[in-house]
Amino acid sequence: MIRRPPRSTPKPSSAASDVYKRQLQHLLVVSPEAIRSRVMSPRETARLMGLRDSYVLPEKALEAYQLTGDGVAVPVVRYLAKWLLEPIVAGESPWKHGTVSSPFASQAKIPQFR
Repeated sequence: MIRRPPRSTPKPSSAASDVYKRQLQHLLVVSPEAIRSRVMSPRETARLMGLRDSYVLPEKALEAYQLTGDGVAVPVVRYLAKWLLEPIVAGESPWKHGTVSSPFASQAKIPQFR
């Protein structure tokens, strides 16, 4: 029995390439003339995660995207801890009189679910 090779063999893709493609974040840039998209730079993703511009990112873009993609945004965690977790641990309600206890939510009403 003679075996024929498959008609088309797909090219193997590297795992690093697949990871890189999955980690790219796109922005929509909307202007009166057009709507277009672009890929965020590693520096932009680092800023979103709360890293200062003085933080030295890896030279390779893939490594920089992995660094920022695997982290947590410190400013977001700090905010949640202060306005949600700490009141709960202290035995207080983070909701006061149906409003959010936060300097950023000026008397925003919280829906009451029953």
